[in-house]
Amino acid sequence: MKTRRCASVAILILLMMSLTLSACGQGGGATSSSASKYGGGLVLRIAGEVTTFSVLHVSDTVMGVFKPWAIQGLIMRDPKSGEYIGQLATGWTISPNGLEWTFNLCKGVKWHDGAPFNADDVVFTAQLMQNPDVAAVYGSAMSINGKPIKFERIDDYKFKITLPEPYAPVLAGCISNLLPVPKHILEKIAPKDIAKSEWTQKPIYTGPFKFSEYKAGEYVKLVRFDDYWGGKPYLDSVLLRIIPDAEAALVALETGQIHSDTVAAKDFDRLKKAGELVTYQYPSYSVQNLCMNLDREPFTDIKVRQALSHLINRQAICDTVWKGFAAPMYSPMSPMYLYFSDAAQVKYDYNVDKARQLLAEAGFKPGKDGILEKNGKRLEFDALYRQGRAEDEQLLLIVQDGMAKAGVKMTPRAQEWSLMVKTITTMGQARDFDMMRMGHSMGPDPNSLAIIYDKSVAWAYTPSSDPRVTRLFAQGCVETDPNKRKAIYADLEKALGEDCTVLWIYNPQLLSADNRNVCYDEANKGLYGTQFTGKTYLIKK
Repeated sequence: MKTRRCASVAILILLMMSLTLSACGQGGGATSSSASKYGGGLVLRIAGEVTTFSVLHVSDTVMGVFKPWAIQGLIMRDPKSGEYIGQLATGWTISPNGLEWTFNLCKGVKWHDGAPFNADDVVFTAQLMQNPDVAAVYGSAMSINGKPIKFERIDDYKFKITLPEPYAPVLAGCISNLLPVPKHILEKIAPKDIAKSEWTQKPIYTGPFKFSEYKAGEYVKLVRFDDYWGGKPYLDSVLLRIIPDAEAALVALETGQIHSDTVAAKDFDRLKKAGELVTYQYPSYSVQNLCMNLDREPFTDIKVRQALSHLINRQAICDTVWKGFAAPMYSPMSPMYLYFSDAAQVKYDYNVDKARQLLAEAGFKPGKDGILEKNGKRLEFDALYRQGRAEDEQLLLIVQDGMAKAGVKMTPRAQEWSLMVKTITTMGQARDFDMMRMGHSMGPDPNSLAIIYDKSVAWAYTPSSDPRVTRLFAQGCVETDPNKRKAIYADLEKALGEDCTVLWIYNPQLLSADNRNVCYDEANKGLYGTQFTGKTYLIKK
């Protein structure tokens, strides 16, 4: 059997998301004694209301800030190499045929209510995710091309999975998305009722901080979990302030009301030059886009989608909105993805004449006011964007101008973030939107994109109708030869581009800033962004 080793499980994993804290503040507290590090409260920002605290049901940016402090997975990524290492799992073995994986779990882990964590929780979580009544966001990750992966408890601290067929992204596709939930609480609730249960508003997990209070419109408060298995956390609390407006958040960051946040491209150089905050800049998996409601006209017409893509001046957006901290994208895969192929991208250059030609071929003709029409219906629609996010508004104004030149009327409309999330993640009923400013940060394995673009996945919110896409996703996940996988995913990039499933626009760098009073033990900087394998603390003034 092959054996995989993991990093010491005694290390405290407080942050894995580069969208929140991004590096040690180096504020002079690195030599503080251990005793002086204890106490104080860290204040961060979330950009919208909480839709749910259930990791089964949401994976948005708000959950992305909450998750590293309260929730832990079985594995995590090493910040230097990008390889998967253990978190709640201490290691794993693989059978010679690659179909059986046996995982060992940490001992002494407790849920926030004091109940012991064990293999029963892991198996229970996987089976919940496989249950269609739960409607789990990553439910499809617990199966391979529709065939369920088998999960078995061996003993309290060991479980085994059996694959129905070879599967390349076992860790990236299945185990990394298996975030344990408490069996002793949720087994008492019917699977279909979990999404509306009390647990989704007063959650119990295993992380270093436990949920304390949520006050709508104001904050989410977490407090230290003294029985945390990795050692007593330094901080007393972590407060997540709800600040939808980016400019208000910037003021809060610069005046010390919050300790860390992402920052807009327009502010990054100024903050870096001023030196009052510690600034960081990293490449990202993120691909930002405009997604269309593919069940609604005119977006059902591939020529319309292709024409709209030709009307987006991507370079102007990268230069003026992102100040050069972003690169044009024509694919859902950023250059950091495994098997990314620049040559496979179908590049829709900014070309108004080409767009007009495609729209004419789709049957649209200019109306009396210059807006294109077809069968008496004008080519006009709304584009939703996150309220308080000036960058998105500026982006859409550039897109609006380009579309107007071809006779397309697009109207930007701001909406509160939690409402946007609910709109796009609605399952089993029509989604009520035309176009929406969205993005994703998946990776590193391209198979992770299936939950967005593969029509065979129930949760996919903008699936391609091109049968090649479903076929290539199915082939890519079971192919284990890296060279063959590379060819498959190049074909997938091309198929998605030709179908113009989404209007991909740019790949941004991650830009963030920390208050200099924030420090970390054992901070590691790496290709995959700064991740903290240590405890966070505040320098005492």
